Amino acid sequence: MHVIRRMDDIYLMRWHFKIEKESKKMNKELKKAILIWLYENEERWQRSNSCSKEFREYIYNKEGNFLIGGEDILNFIRNADKLLYGQ
Repeated sequence: MHVIRRMDDIYLMRWHFKIEKESKKMNKELKKAILIWLYENEERWQRSNSCSKEFREYIYNKEGNFLIGGEDILNFIRNADKLLYGQ
């Protein structure tokens, strides 16, 4: 159990919880957007790669390196495509 000793700790805990809650919501919204994109682009050639390009700013930084969580998003795109279209 976490013991709070100062008032600053309370504010820090609230701030951390707010950030965590917002990131989960954003994560859900991003997943929903990816699924909608995949569903609407069923006939697109190399659908998974095209989707990765569409959501590139969530996956890679300007230098082309993975962002934190970017590899998870890329894997989600690939797995969602396989789930929807079985390929």
